[in-house]
Amino acid sequence: MTEGDRLVGIFTDRDAVLKVAGLERQSRPIATLMTRDPVVLRHDETIAVAINKMAVGGFRHIPIVEDGRPTGVVTARDVFRHLVESLG
Repeated sequence: MTEGDRLVGIFTDRDAVLKVAGLERQSRPIATLMTRDPVVLRHDETIAVAINKMAVGGFRHIPIVEDGRPTGVVTARDVFRHLVESLG
């Protein structure tokens, strides 16, 4: 979720499991369920930084930002693919 062009939160599969699963179905604003101020990668950070942030936080996805604006997402699959390609 953004406010203006700044990333302020993300809704992940973990949010769905921990905050929604088992609750009565009803309409809820995503802002009440999302993870606020998520860990992010700056667009110029290295793959090593991505791996570290993912390992420490237990994340499978991390948003990429440039000047606070979301520009993409790095997934664990992206990291593994990059490592395999760089070793091959």
